[in-house]
Amino acid sequence: MTMGSHLLFLDVAFRSIERDMLNQCLVAWGHKMGPVRRPTGGWSRAVLVDGEPVAVAATDTLIRPRVAGLSRHEAIELCGYAQPGPICPA
Repeated sequence: MTMGSHLLFLDVAFRSIERDMLNQCLVAWGHKMGPVRRPTGGWSRAVLVDGEPVAVAATDTLIRPRVAGLSRHEAIELCGYAQPGPICPA
């Protein structure tokens, strides 16, 4: 994207966010399962463009004691992700 003879750069970052912020995004963007309500804190991340979230993801410990032969100490699972619309609309 150009503006005159200067390039316009966006500030893009992948950062940790609070679970409350993740859940606000999941609800606002209509995630089918709604907010993450696990008793453990897990890990929440967001892709931010100019400080605003454009995608979020949450990981947490396994719900079952073992999955695919791995224990809760050996694996984590993706428990929520969303973006407000298509990432690359065609």
